[in-house]
Amino acid sequence: MKAAIEFSTTFLIGIILGMIMLFSGIAFFAKLLIQGDKLTAVFPDSLNIYVKDCLDKAQRVCIPVTKADVKTNKLNVFGIIIMNIVGEEKYFKIHVDYSTGKLEDGTVVSSINTPWTIANYAPVLVKNNEHTKQGIPIKVASGTLPGTYVFNVNVCFNDNNPSTPPSPKCDGTYPDLYNPTQQITVTVP
Repeated sequence: MKAAIEFSTTFLIGIILGMIMLFSGIAFFAKLLIQGDKLTAVFPDSLNIYVKDCLDKAQRVCIPVTKADVKTNKLNVFGIIIMNIVGEEKYFKIHVDYSTGKLEDGTVVSSINTPWTIANYAPVLVKNNEHTKQGIPIKVASGTLPGTYVFNVNVCFNDNNPSTPPSPKCDGTYPDLYNPTQQITVTVP
């Protein structure tokens, strides 16, 4: 009898903990979806005023706003416009990596411990002579000292030309650099 009660109690506690974990997971997933919608809402509409300017200049890759002041634990989304002018529909992949930084006292920061953004983005398909608007979210890690931090932005693709040497700035599936490296500068006040 005692074993049956102990088993029932353990079973009920397991069910309750399972439900708590389930609801926590659902809340976390919902928060991600809501945040994703906010990111989508932030950059495309604000980029529309820059798209025509970038297209008129016939730029392959355009980052309209390259500098921003961002406080620690705050998010800023930089927009990037990719214009496909290679002559056929292609997949493009954005790579973002930390370059360098300088604190207010002049100390050089050669690396950061906590990633501020996504390093490798999912490939995006762009039809020939069309463009896409993407967002590069930068969230300044807590504890970051005031200063200026620079990130390299590379857009890669596969030109299907075996004689083109792969770029070290790209990966194996998308080995070719589509445009010269561009930079984003984040100033942490």
